Amino acid sequence: MNSKHLLGTAAIVLTTGALLSMAVAQNVGDKQGKLPPQYDADGMKRWQETTKTDFHHAKLGDWIGKWETESRMWMEGNDKPPAIEKGSAECSWLVDGRWLKIETAGPLMGMNVKGFGVLGFDRYKSKYVGSWCDSWNTTLLTFEGNFDHTDKALFLYGTMDEPMSNEHDKHVKYVWRLIDKDHLVFEIHDLAIGEGNTKVIEIGYTRKQ
Repeated sequence: MNSKHLLGTAAIVLTTGALLSMAVAQNVGDKQGKLPPQYDADGMKRWQETTKTDFHHAKLGDWIGKWETESRMWMEGNDKPPAIEKGSAECSWLVDGRWLKIETAGPLMGMNVKGFGVLGFDRYKSKYVGSWCDSWNTTLLTFEGNFDHTDKALFLYGTMDEPMSNEHDKHVKYVWRLIDKDHLVFEIHDLAIGEGNTKVIEIGYTRKQ
């Protein structure tokens, strides 16, 4: 399915949802004589605003392109040298101007791993939201967050399970650093480490020329 079809499908789903909400509101109003607060006069206006894109979505265009990657993983603690591996990535629009698709490929602990991520901006939440899955495990990761005041670092937070230590819903921080138009850095931080250096994975992105 191409991006035009996806946009069409999204429009149908959203329109259907709005019509259903209005029908439910009308039904409730008929029975009770007035609409409940969640169906106030500004409800449709609020919904319409959430369907629009803005500068937050345009910002995702900084990722578009093909990249060479270099990963550093600190498996034995931050005081030991990291394992270094090279791979590649491609970022493109999953839905034009709305949802970014991130595809990666490369070795990880002796295995060739493919990854797939989605990143967008939720107007109603006023946050960037995304998800990640890969061929290494059966986990779906989700996260949300925003840029800092410099507009060059995107901080995302989520949870993950750790089977090795039998931990569930560990808090994790993901950071995208926009160095310049040809260089990005992605970091994964294990917040359970404490207040010190929590970074366990760093991936440098260099744009292919």
